[in-house]
Amino acid sequence: MPRLEFCTDEHVPRAYLTALESNGFSVVAAVDERGQLTVDEPLLEWATSRNRVLVTNDRDFVEFDAKHDHAGLVVYTDQTLAPGEFVRAIRRVDRQFTPDSIRNELVWLSDWT
Repeated sequence: MPRLEFCTDEHVPRAYLTALESNGFSVVAAVDERGQLTVDEPLLEWATSRNRVLVTNDRDFVEFDAKHDHAGLVVYTDQTLAPGEFVRAIRRVDRQFTPDSIRNELVWLSDWT
């Protein structure tokens, strides 16, 4: 089964990104690709154009779920997750969804921790 590819927004700690990379996930940081202070809707469009699931803790993206087609949204609210816990939850999401099946889905990471 093909693995999910991710994009993290500017609010996601670098430790989470590094943990994902070290566990074999393809992940890009929005700040590295698009600079600081990215605007939410264009970022979601950008991630979608690259078939990358957007990972964020910014709840503003929740309202975009119904308004925009997207490659998938993973939202987490617990900012105290250790990087290992974060990766374990992402791994569970990755096992459950394919790039096609996560399209236009809003996934709350807390359901997978």
